[in-house]
Amino acid sequence: MYSVLTEYRQHLDVTKEQAVPQIQRPNGVAIASDGSILVAEEGKNILHLVSSQADWIKQL
Repeated sequence: MYSVLTEYRQHLDVTKEQAVPQIQRPNGVAIASDGSILVAEEGKNILHLVSSQADWIKQL
């Protein structure tokens, strides 16, 4: 599952203000208050924004 997210993520750095508030997920995925999905890159403290929940779900 991580590889699917890694392949799909957009290479956009998300600031701390954009990432909070969010619901933390143990697998490195967070959902922001606006419904966007953020993916943590393995080994880094950078969150990548996935365009929308609908687009993300279609890719699975």
